[in-house]
Amino acid sequence: MAETFPSTPFVHRRAVAPTTAAPGTLPEVAAIDKAAWCDLATRVIEPNGYYLPEWVIAANGGDAVPRALTAQDSAGRLIGVLPVISCWRAFHLPLPALVSADPFRSLDTPLLDRDAADDAAAKMMAQARAAGARALVLRDVAREGEAMAAFTRVLATEGLSPRLINGWTRAGLDASRDGEALLRQDLDTKKLKNLRRLERRLGEHGEVRFTVSKTADEAARAFDIFLALEDSGWKGRRGSPLKRQPELAARLRSRWPRAANAR
Repeated sequence: MAETFPSTPFVHRRAVAPTTAAPGTLPEVAAIDKAAWCDLATRVIEPNGYYLPEWVIAANGGDAVPRALTAQDSAGRLIGVLPVISCWRAFHLPLPALVSADPFRSLDTPLLDRDAADDAAAKMMAQARAAGARALVLRDVAREGEAMAAFTRVLATEGLSPRLINGWTRAGLDASRDGEALLRQDLDTKKLKNLRRLERRLGEHGEVRFTVSKTADEAARAFDIFLALEDSGWKGRRGSPLKRQPELAARLRSRWPRAANAR
């Protein structure tokens, strides 16, 4: 399966001013109520584990933690979160635009409440404009995703539409479906047979098991296994695995178990 992940700016109809946006007027991600943020993550229209609070803070580091666009409903409940950085920080361009923040360029889908997605998108765009932004650039989002659809609907009410800067096809997996059914539907007989053969060969070196790490301790052990596995492959040979970036690895390891426990 494949989805297309474009970089999409939402351009305001007014002329672009020769100034930069001021993300400093937006709340720091560390200042957002983490319980409310985690609660939002359980009821979003389109999930994104890379925008859980613990991961966002750890991945960006203390000196580079981004600001965020946020939205609340009339009762004060958090219905939208999108970490952002300035266009200068993202691209070294002095333009009045905010850019979705993700140092690893993994997935930048905004967190929008499934029952108030359009309201959240509208309020977040209004907040971006109030900060001086004339464009909101979403990098690495699914073009046909539900979050993108919400922003598109809101733009349409103002006679606007998103503009695609760059798009590409990236592999995706629908983890909500039954694994066996997914394999049989999306892999042809030859590929499925080869996958089973490789699984048997792997079993010659020990028991093959598939588990999901749900607790903090399980996540910590899984993280260490991941570091060793990544270091043993092509990244290790190239000298770029996370294990050889001790400061970043330690930062992620200190927070990732807490992020897993929050889920």
